Amino acid sequence: MSKKAFNEHSKEEIVFSDRGFGDTLGYYEFHKLKIPKDEFDYAKKFKCPKIFILDFLKVYEKDKLRQENIKEQRKIHRSIINMYKKLGYNPIIVPFMTIQERVDFILKRV
Repeated sequence: MSKKAFNEHSKEEIVFSDRGFGDTLGYYEFHKLKIPKDEFDYAKKFKCPKIFILDFLKVYEKDKLRQENIKEQRKIHRSIINMYKKLGYNPIIVPFMTIQERVDFILKRV
């Protein structure tokens, strides 16, 4: 979610986003890039009530978006989880199950 989109929502709204600030910063960390202080500070300042992270998929294929091998993907996944923890979150891991079961799992915890 971009800063602009994040700022446009009221704190009372429930917003679902497939990517958050912790994801971006987790990729920075995985690639051993310096995380800009202003980006980290912004991510730390603007809190979401809950962060859900989908557990790593058991089926994996490279495609146009997923260029990393399975080992790298697992490292990225851990990097993202660790970044959310650094930002002060206790991410809720959504287990691998059907799409509907994942939806139900999340909605019960919102």
